[in-house]
Amino acid sequence: MGLLLGGAILNSFDLEDLNAMTLSTIDSNGYPNARIVLLKFFSNEGFIFFTNYNSNKATSIESNNKVSISFFWEDFERQVIIKGHAKKTNEDISSNYFNSRPKGSQIGALVSERQSSVIPSKDFLIEKFNSLIKEFENKDIPRPENWGGFIVNPVEYEFWQGGENRLHDRIRYKLVNNLWKIDNEVVDDEIYDEKNISLEDIIEIWDEYAKIQEDKGKYNLASILRISTPSFEKNTIIYTCKLLTSKPHNSK
Repeated sequence: MGLLLGGAILNSFDLEDLNAMTLSTIDSNGYPNARIVLLKFFSNEGFIFFTNYNSNKATSIESNNKVSISFFWEDFERQVIIKGHAKKTNEDISSNYFNSRPKGSQIGALVSERQSSVIPSKDFLIEKFNSLIKEFENKDIPRPENWGGFIVNPVEYEFWQGGENRLHDRIRYKLVNNLWKIDNEVVDDEIYDEKNISLEDIIEIWDEYAKIQEDKGKYNLASILRISTPSFEKNTIIYTCKLLTSKPHNSK
């Protein structure tokens, strides 16, 4: 279903919580809500995170599945904003990930029946947690029905790169008729190519360019958000690789 972040990709960077992302939803009153969640998997289909299905974020998604997720890496002066539609993952994905979590985290999911709700006190949670620890000593912990994953299927990407004198770069793609199109297709003549190519070609181009930049000692963020989508134009892939693998500026 994708790559579990935290493996070889993240280990190549001296940063904590590189997979932390801001998830923005719209509540029942029409107000936006934003909070930090952790990206756990990404694949051809989208970006996966896990949460309590009774939480505010989950109930907001149930009523309005249009969401935004964004990553910001200050040290690299880079940001990626992704708009898309969120839906629950299947139960196998949720259960497999739940079973891989530390026992304390599994117990925590059982304790928090309705995330974001008002509780009598913090002691209430601690007492419940300690009680469940004893109950499930030497036992497997079942995934609660109110806990699982969401996958965000992207419809728009925006890549931002900080620039000198605050002259920043932005590249935005939108999904149009199952093809990814870049806004205002202005790219170097040497890499311009209108031909749409396959997913396999995209991954090969992306990885090849990322490896070249890594060999040159540049940051290889291209490997983190390798966009696996039905079809991209070759020039947009190469242009974005150039943007993502360039050295950061000090533009603050």
